[in-house]
Amino acid sequence: MALQINRSDIAGYVPSSLITGELFYNSADNKLYAGNPDTTVSLVSDNPIEINNRIAQLEAQVNTTIVSHAAPTTPNVGDLWFDVVAAQLKVYSGTAWELANDPYKLNNVGSVGVIPVSTDQFFQHIRFTPDSDEIVEAERYLTAATLWAEQYTGQYFRVTTVEQYFDSFPKQTNYLETVKPPFVLQGGICNSITTLEYYNVDGVLTTVDPSSYRLVNKNSKSYLLPAIRQYWATDVTTEDSDVVRIEYSTGLTPADVSSSIKSAILLIAASMFENRENEIVGQGIAMLKPIIAAKDLLHPYKVR
Repeated sequence: MALQINRSDIAGYVPSSLITGELFYNSADNKLYAGNPDTTVSLVSDNPIEINNRIAQLEAQVNTTIVSHAAPTTPNVGDLWFDVVAAQLKVYSGTAWELANDPYKLNNVGSVGVIPVSTDQFFQHIRFTPDSDEIVEAERYLTAATLWAEQYTGQYFRVTTVEQYFDSFPKQTNYLETVKPPFVLQGGICNSITTLEYYNVDGVLTTVDPSSYRLVNKNSKSYLLPAIRQYWATDVTTEDSDVVRIEYSTGLTPADVSSSIKSAILLIAASMFENRENEIVGQGIAMLKPIIAAKDLLHPYKVR
């Protein structure tokens, strides 16, 4: 039995410690162990049949993540490709490579903030002393891993200015009573509103006074409502789509990103760093992408 799982190993003993997410197969007693966040070791399974079944199940779920200048020539549905030239994460739909780092079709405006994991932290994680070329390569993998984490959770882990479009203002009446429904802003918690503007019935672009709306953040989402005792504009045009535009800042600074999210990014980046080709050559190699463990770490942070 051979494993290649986030710098995993196989030998006839039980290690005293393992890094987070690392797996170790003890050939002496046919048991599989995993590393905890505090580097202690936990037993995963002592049933060889169960271990083999779990490996087979996980292998069936694996997709490839590739970092390169050119698009992969033989992709599978669900494969991820970080386009180094465009600095974009893309997913293969079965017919084309589509943007994967834009789950809500938001447009990035201007520069993007710092990714939450540094190259120093990355090389410490994989126990590796780099040269200058590998530092540059690691930055690409960390960026791709951060983009993947953002796509999976639906929120930004870098301070980012985005714009979101709507066809109209939210309707303000509900049969017998007047209500003031909000705009629901995507991408996680909003830091601030830059601009709210719309085209009126005469086709004139109109900027809404910031004093006439208020931002409410709750339950990992952000809502833009009219200010107290005020209402949304009623002269917005109904003849076109995307006539209301909101530009806002969202995302976290590295200090505000949780350790679970950083661990997930490290797992994904380490997998891409160690497995730099589309396939692993060798017989009997069962490859478990740490992306599975990364999903477990990221799942509590998915915006619902």
